[in-house]
Amino acid sequence: MGPFTEASQMRYSHTTGDVVVYIGNAHPEWTVNAVPQGGYVLGLIVEACVQHQASTKLPDPLHVTAHYLKPTAIGPLEVHVRMLKSGQTLCNITAELIQNGTTKVTTQSVFGNMDPAAAPPSEIAMTLEPPSPLARVTPFHTHPSTCTPAKSWSRLNFKHHMLHAQDPSIAERHERLTAAGIGEGGTEQGVWAGFADPSDKLSASALAFFADLGPNKLAAAVLRDKGRASAWFPTIVLSLEFRAPLPREGGRLSTRTVGAIMTSRFMDAPQGRHDIRVELWSAPASAEIGDGKEVKEGWREEQRCLLVAHQMALVMPMEVNLRNAQRAAVGPSSKL
Repeated sequence: MGPFTEASQMRYSHTTGDVVVYIGNAHPEWTVNAVPQGGYVLGLIVEACVQHQASTKLPDPLHVTAHYLKPTAIGPLEVHVRMLKSGQTLCNITAELIQNGTTKVTTQSVFGNMDPAAAPPSEIAMTLEPPSPLARVTPFHTHPSTCTPAKSWSRLNFKHHMLHAQDPSIAERHERLTAAGIGEGGTEQGVWAGFADPSDKLSASALAFFADLGPNKLAAAVLRDKGRASAWFPTIVLSLEFRAPLPREGGRLSTRTVGAIMTSRFMDAPQGRHDIRVELWSAPASAEIGDGKEVKEGWREEQRCLLVAHQMALVMPMEVNLRNAQRAAVGPSSKL
């Protein structure tokens, strides 16, 4: 079992009325400075909901929206799952992450079934993918095997569990259009990212983690203009739309690497409130980041968008991160 898989485990605990309770732990390695990474935290909730739906006809998360009310602490936690509405093709679920009696994150989810074979006969089959001229091809132009692995960001305590590399073509295109006066403003970047341990595989919870991986290029650029070296960018709202089934072993798509296209356009009051839009694209199964293997022709047309995420985040002093970690810590009086 890989480090991420182990750190993302959730277990059924008990049922009280219409609430099903799962228990787990926020692990210290999956933190940014002292606070658990927001995508990892949401992944714990997603994992509990996936387990809740595993034996049903609607096992796949289609959309999840999370509101982060308080910082999650390292240590034990509960996820309370409740079915709001169950239909033939979609169901609505609410889930809350609770520590020491305090709700830290609340979510609303839509589950369904991504298997085309499970569609009812009356459904109009409509998918958009190459070779349709309307289908979007992956925006990545540089194959992960030809990219140079990059040094991980220092404040990510899980950096030794990750591999990542920039696709320079994404930022170069954005800068070229900006210089020509026809750009869309803000920042844009492309990163190949994956798990270092081969036993860690892509899952719904892993996609939630990668959707919040960063780096936060827009906020960092504004900080430099202000003469500040660093800050913390806490997530306030994060929504995930799962676009395609997870890659399977033995297929054409990698089971542990994704391409993340990250764009940010706006920053406003209060507290440097800004947007981050992320598209997670599949990666070719034939090669991993920086391994130098031969690039297969037509690899771009084979890739699929796995997830689209939208985030609202803030810019806060780094010392707030450390203070919040101390304040949020689960003490010995915890009943979890």
